Amino acid sequence: MQYEFTGTVPDGFRVGLCGPDRAGAAMAMRDAILAEIADTTPSWYIIDETDDEFRAFFTLPECVAIGIDAPNGDLAAIGVGSFREAELERFRAYIPVEEFSKPRNVGYVELIQVASGYRGLGFQRLLFTEIERVLREKGARWLTGIVSPDNKYSLANFQRMGYRRVGDFIHARTGFARLNMIKDTAAQK
Repeated sequence: MQYEFTGTVPDGFRVGLCGPDRAGAAMAMRDAILAEIADTTPSWYIIDETDDEFRAFFTLPECVAIGIDAPNGDLAAIGVGSFREAELERFRAYIPVEEFSKPRNVGYVELIQVASGYRGLGFQRLLFTEIERVLREKGARWLTGIVSPDNKYSLANFQRMGYRRVGDFIHARTGFARLNMIKDTAAQK
């Protein structure tokens, strides 16, 4: 896949695609974030994906992983978008049938995570924007995602990015509540 970042980041940071070689760093970041908040907000960042599912984000053709590398080479932030049908099925009731059935017309924001030392730099919003751009370039009109109702930061970012809540569910594997978020990009032009 061709990808070119045309935005701006602080000096020394680099934005680019992440392949399988970065999966380990992304998993380590995920685990560090979980350890950081596990005692205070377990439902906020409980891991919805198994380790194998998480690693697949970096290899599946229907996924795109975009990372922000710090000047020292550490992975500062990562975002993943996809067209995985299993994730999109829960949005079928909220999208017109003719729109839902078009190939690659519905994209999914899988995750965005920012390492603790790099928060407050606008990386979550930057990754939201970049994932949306790539999904739209691949044909997505509808953008979707899920968020924990306890994660006020991510929920606020979804809302600032123009998503609206269209329902909720209990995650089958974790047992925690999740909110369905959706954005019709055609309605925002």
